[in-house]
Amino acid sequence: TASNTIAGRGGPLRMLYVGIVSEAKGIMVLIEVCAKLASRGVPFELEIMGQWESPDFAAQAQQRIEELNLGRQIRFLGVLTGEKKFEAFGRANVFCFP
Repeated sequence: TASNTIAGRGGPLRMLYVGIVSEAKGIMVLIEVCAKLASRGVPFELEIMGQWESPDFAAQAQQRIEELNLGRQIRFLGVLTGEKKFEAFGRANVFCFP
């Protein structure tokens, strides 16, 4: 069974992706990994920070997230700078480097 705590902190696993949001950077793979975590009962959140490669790819990724029923766990932050950017890093347990 999956633990309800990560590294003794309590709460869900918090992942952060930072970069251009594109298929070449592995976003679709990351979405599928999130589906596997959900199917195994691992509580998680994924925040994605960055600019979309294109509106078409944004629609494709968001459609897949809906198909996998991950809309509550995956959040798109857009481009963040300054304090907001550092706050996002501070919330994360795992940094997903593209």
